[in-house]
Amino acid sequence: MLFPDATAITHNAMLRDYAAFNGVSLGYSHDFLLLEKARKYEGVPRTDLKPISEKIRHLLLEGFSITEPVLGRAQFLLDQLISRYLASASKDLSSLRQLKRLPEAIWAGTGGGYASRAIGLEVIRRGGTVRRFDHGGSNGLIDCPESFALIELFPSTEYVAATCQAAETIIESGGPKLLAPLAETKIIGHHGDPTYKKVPIFRKLHKGSKLRVVYAPSALIGFRHPFHNLLQDTVYLNWQMDLAENLNKLPIDLICKPHPEGLMEGKRHPLEGIASTNYGKFEDLIEDTDIFIFDYPPSTTFWESLCTDRRVVLIDLGISGFSKSVRPLVNARCHTLEAEWDSDNRPFVNQDALADSILGKSKNYDPMPIRRLLVNEDQDNQLR
Repeated sequence: MLFPDATAITHNAMLRDYAAFNGVSLGYSHDFLLLEKARKYEGVPRTDLKPISEKIRHLLLEGFSITEPVLGRAQFLLDQLISRYLASASKDLSSLRQLKRLPEAIWAGTGGGYASRAIGLEVIRRGGTVRRFDHGGSNGLIDCPESFALIELFPSTEYVAATCQAAETIIESGGPKLLAPLAETKIIGHHGDPTYKKVPIFRKLHKGSKLRVVYAPSALIGFRHPFHNLLQDTVYLNWQMDLAENLNKLPIDLICKPHPEGLMEGKRHPLEGIASTNYGKFEDLIEDTDIFIFDYPPSTTFWESLCTDRRVVLIDLGISGFSKSVRPLVNARCHTLEAEWDSDNRPFVNQDALADSILGKSKNYDPMPIRRLLVNEDQDNQLR
């Protein structure tokens, strides 16, 4: 394509849908290949990185009661790691500056991808535009405006949310305001995220005598650590297995649906030794499921389940809340259980409360407020 309206360097479902809906012609240039091309210029790291490294190290250690000699060791190790990462990033940005040609307008998914982020920052420095597209549905809906502002908004000039209502929710969440001293990112809304448009509201005709319950935990991630906190792997795996064992005591048809990524990708998950475990797509389970159980809200599967009329049990581990305007929608849509903690700082949930959340009298759960937020859809449109 000789003269595209913009160039995509990564893509996701909403980016593709937005382009088709608005009749935009897009070129494509892989972000990693662009960065590799720039690296041939052998950029030079900045020489003023030490104060930045020390500031980051101070912030990372702030609030921890660490004394010598452990404090000195921690400071030394962090200085080595942070300095290395800053030098590498600075060198790549220097290399990108030497590229003679970069697209003036780029489209991309998350700003958390290294190559996409670096290229976006350089395009913005040159006066170009970077339009990024929401992915997974939880951006701006989870109460963590700092991470959203840093990861998604900072390396963007425009950010496309699923709907105009979702865009307003993002603005109200405080993320754009946090970014205001550094940059201004325009938030706009699309006509619904296609990921959630495909989610069927209603269950297929129930054939079995038992309730089909799907427990969908998040991934085990090793030494990686996201902004949206996860429990440390050994604690989280112990929790997953305890919960599966307790669910197995109930007269239900239990299916565990582990996260497809992380340390267990392509491997047998320990949950398989406790209950029936499905390694396929979560979306293939939706129509045949009566009840969904989650313990980690910042996931696409959680928001997909909220777009159905099925009961959703959310076990709150206290590590991820919802933004102010979304909280009442989730509270009305979910049956929420608060986890407790034993003397060894391991989470558990009351067995009677767990049983009641699944076997107790069900109320009618209205998915339409969530669907309007993510899909821009009401029930009349769904039934037509």
